[in-house]
Amino acid sequence: MSPEERAIRELNTSIYVFRAGDLWPALEALDARNAQGELYLTDAVRNLVDAGRPGAVYCAPVAEMGLGVNTRAELAEAAAELRRRIVEEHMAAGVAVVDPSTTWIDPDVVIEAEAVIQPFTILRGRATVRAGAEVGPYALVVDAEVGPGEVVTPFTYLHPGGSAP
Repeated sequence: MSPEERAIRELNTSIYVFRAGDLWPALEALDARNAQGELYLTDAVRNLVDAGRPGAVYCAPVAEMGLGVNTRAELAEAAAELRRRIVEEHMAAGVAVVDPSTTWIDPDVVIEAEAVIQPFTILRGRATVRAGAEVGPYALVVDAEVGPGEVVTPFTYLHPGGSAP
């Protein structure tokens, strides 16, 4: 490997999107005339671009977006990273999350600024927590709204309909 190659700080995650009608001819054109004697999907990309087909590159803003998930442990790690980002976004928007590591917030949850989310709280589905509300600790809110300034006490299960799912 050359010094120039060693200086490259990028990683190909090998995630591709193709039009099926374009892909099959590009795959058929692959050959194994290389040092390893292998077929490379990246050569299909080159073949498509050489044939005048459009191509684009996506550069992920953070390296973790390229993490592979091949085991249950890696799935748990990726899920934890997604939860961390969701909580971080709410905190940046003015939500007080007392213990981010024990708080679970689904992606579609809406939390207004100045709300307080206590430890071991789970907000799922399309839950909404309005400004000044406080939820938890140990609360579960599913598809329900917590109004402005309301307090959801510890060990509460709040959801529309009033019965357990």
